[in-house]
Amino acid sequence: MATTACDRVDKVIIAESADTTLYDSPDTERPVGFGTAIDDPNLAPMAANGTAVFAEAVRLVADALGIEVDEITCVAEYAQTIQDLPMASWTIPAGHVAGVFASWQGLVNGRTVIDINVRWKKGQTLEPDWHLDGDGWKITIDGRPTVNMTVGFLPPPDMIENAKTIEDFFVLGHIMTAMPPIHSIPAVVAAAPGIATYNDLPLPQARGVVPTHG
Repeated sequence: MATTACDRVDKVIIAESADTTLYDSPDTERPVGFGTAIDDPNLAPMAANGTAVFAEAVRLVADALGIEVDEITCVAEYAQTIQDLPMASWTIPAGHVAGVFASWQGLVNGRTVIDINVRWKKGQTLEPDWHLDGDGWKITIDGRPTVNMTVGFLPPPDMIENAKTIEDFFVLGHIMTAMPPIHSIPAVVAAAPGIATYNDLPLPQARGVVPTHG
């Protein structure tokens, strides 16, 4: 949608930043490198292996732009915690990974035209010390014109009033993950048999979610 403002697109960058200190899911975090010794020889490919689904996102963006990429590659970086980092159900020892960066890039003629990346960190004792500009997404379309978009999420006032613990806010992550495919169900049902992507379906619409009572 952002690229429709442009008559030339040089590069699409989608950057996710998140402080995941309170996100307690070692079963999904260890495979991308969290908790691994920073000098472990098996660390290098872990971010790429654990986030391989992002390669599909690169292909989806390329298809939306009407191009074919020559190559898709992942560039990964890691940061270690310099102090033991206790969390809800596990502890990352000093000298182990508490920050993961993975950049999935689509190249055309040796030039990166699509960059979908994530930067996740835990705690405040990282080395190197990654600074995050808040949690959410920054979308940049380098082109004519260059388009900048920032997407973030906050709890509504009624949730703030009624929440008793920080865990009460975690449902927001479930909601924002679940609702896009739920809103897409009518279009998927109406589509022809076979695999359909966002590029094949009409724009999903958030019908039925506006309260009509007082």
